[in-house]
Amino acid sequence: MFTLLLSMFLTPASAQSVEGPLLPDVLAAEDRDRGKGGAKGKQAKGSGGKNQKSGNQKNQKNQKNQKKKEPEWQGEWYFQPSVGGGVFSSGGSAVASASIGGQAGYKYRLVNTPAPLWSGRTRAAASYQTNSNGLQGLDVRVGSFIGPSWDDFGLSAGPDLFWNQALGGGIDLQPTTGLEFPLTASYNPKPINLSLGVSPAWLSNESRRVDWDTTESALPGFGHEFTYSAGLSMNLGEYRVSAGYSYRIVASGIQQGYSFGVRL
Repeated sequence: MFTLLLSMFLTPASAQSVEGPLLPDVLAAEDRDRGKGGAKGKQAKGSGGKNQKSGNQKNQKNQKNQKKKEPEWQGEWYFQPSVGGGVFSSGGSAVASASIGGQAGYKYRLVNTPAPLWSGRTRAAASYQTNSNGLQGLDVRVGSFIGPSWDDFGLSAGPDLFWNQALGGGIDLQPTTGLEFPLTASYNPKPINLSLGVSPAWLSNESRRVDWDTTESALPGFGHEFTYSAGLSMNLGEYRVSAGYSYRIVASGIQQGYSFGVRL
């Protein structure tokens, strides 16, 4: 489906959700060390000079452990191939297709800091879509996203530069470059990830720009295209299975898509 071709364009939440940093419980560890140090100091004081000296040494060691770690950024490179498919509807007709693609980039997080916790990623992505009716689609993009998180809830936003097209099989989306700015809210009660997003986009190809005075959309929007999206994903062993829905306002009308995919 066209939604999968533009899976990172239409549903950035499901394809690029902010991963909550897994941080050590620094404050809890400090409290435990502080309690142990105080108990040992009192015991040493009542046991004589030798024991007192030993207790003082241990207290000094505990004091070092109690020093708060400085906030710092940590990150790693990653690569995620993906395959999927789905159904795309526009103007009362439905088109099924398959897609293959992937993304590679650098994900990072700020550690040793109280909430909100910050994390993000910078990535390059590509997706190719086809079906038996002659549809040929390609989407290539480079973007960077960052946002805060509180426990299981997170936000993410950032610019996404892209080039895409989809022609044949009842679809006519001419080539264009553009800039999208997705804003995504996510809820992550592990191992499940739920996301909702909105994505305005600005396009270089004038024939693909929405005329907001004549659009039939019941939902508001702005820019040259506008997308509402929802996604659900889950870890199954070494794989991540996802499903998504998108409501996209384009120059030709309203496009809705249902997608599924597997990240390898």
